[in-house]
Amino acid sequence: MNKRILPLLLATLVLCFASCKSKQYVIPSGGDIAAVDTERLAAERAAAEAKAAAEAKAAAERAEAERRKAAEKLAAEQRAAERAAAERAEAARLAAERAAAEKAAAEQALAAERARAAQEASALAKEETRAERFEVVSSDKDAVNKNNYHVIVGSFGRDDNAARLQQRLSELGHSASIVRNEAGMYRVIMKSFIDYQSAKALKDQLRAGSDYPDAWILVQK
Repeated sequence: MNKRILPLLLATLVLCFASCKSKQYVIPSGGDIAAVDTERLAAERAAAEAKAAAEAKAAAERAEAERRKAAEKLAAEQRAAERAAAERAEAARLAAERAAAEKAAAEQALAAERARAAQEASALAKEETRAERFEVVSSDKDAVNKNNYHVIVGSFGRDDNAARLQQRLSELGHSASIVRNEAGMYRVIMKSFIDYQSAKALKDQLRAGSDYPDAWILVQK
């Protein structure tokens, strides 16, 4: 029995050896494993670099957007400042024009008043007595109204000018008064009298001097 099995076992071994030899199994070497690791590391490094590049690009885009936004804000602020400066300059120009116009109007009014006063003074210089309707605006009304003749030493279109002359006369000891006629002229009275002769004497005295050569007598109409 053993003699018949032995040849069969030998034949089986031969067949197995032949089959294994035909399949040619290959075992990887150390160099092949290192090459695979190198490729994996290169791929990982490339992926990391691509990610870093993408993040850097996104950061650059954000920085550029912020820069543009800041530049736009600065430009808007500059435009607003320029508009404000232009508005201030225009306001200053208008104010200067208005001040110049007001000054010119005041000078024109003053010149007209002076011309009017000079014309009236010239007319009054030729007459010694004038009758007008007037009202007392500064002083004791009774002291003026109880008298009939009033010696005038100044006539003005503005009350402040008349007030300055009244103040100057008061400082010199005169009981000066101010009246305003129907035309709006302010007359400065140095002194009032009941009788004409006393008023005429003071008027003549003043005309003879250099301070009030155009003095005249006012009578209530």
